Amino acid sequence: MTDPDAVTPASTSPVPEPEPDEALPQEVYDGSLSTPRIRHTAHTDEGGRGLQLVAALSKRWGARYLRDGKCIWTEQDIPQRAA
Repeated sequence: MTDPDAVTPASTSPVPEPEPDEALPQEVYDGSLSTPRIRHTAHTDEGGRGLQLVAALSKRWGARYLRDGKCIWTEQDIPQRAA
């Protein structure tokens, strides 16, 4: 049985190419075909903040649909090293 929360290797579907040494690409897969959307949550809500965090911490993000679910991809800036 496959763990639905497991991180799996990238598929052959195209993902935007990050700029060399400037962005860290990441992908998360799930079996749902629902469209990802940023929710407006109340302080007492126990969930619904995932894409708020993704949008706040990522340079850019998006979704692509697969036969058996979807992939949410992100790019995060890589801090420049001090010289």
